[in-house]
Amino acid sequence: MTKITTLMTEMGYQLSKEVYENKKTKNIALDELEQNYGMSRGSAIDYIHGFKSMMSGRIYKRTFNAEATDLFLENIYYDYGAKFFSLALQSVAKHMSYYNGLKRGNLNSVERIYKKHMMKYKNLNNILMNGDELDERTEY
Repeated sequence: MTKITTLMTEMGYQLSKEVYENKKTKNIALDELEQNYGMSRGSAIDYIHGFKSMMSGRIYKRTFNAEATDLFLENIYYDYGAKFFSLALQSVAKHMSYYNGLKRGNLNSVERIYKKHMMKYKNLNNILMNGDELDERTEY
């Protein structure tokens, strides 16, 4: 089994996004991930399905590594805003509950990533609730 590299993760996100936005077909994206970046087709399918689930707040059942979870959440926030970021966080929470229920161990690194992004979401929400302006130069 090939280890998923940072480049595979980045391209997995980018191509999942293009499929979601109907800029590419799923099969073309799968072929690109497999042929151009060396990602296994099974992992590529998991990334595309996981992204789609995150964008709707639904559970995904195939685990992303911590790096992929972090990258997907970070980019969903920047590419789609607070609404979809919230849905993605809900999706990750559902995934962690599902995985913990399998009794195969826990996802400590993914849970740390989730908590980090949840704090970002809470900070962002507090700013918006107070009616403050967002400063584009500030990382929330």
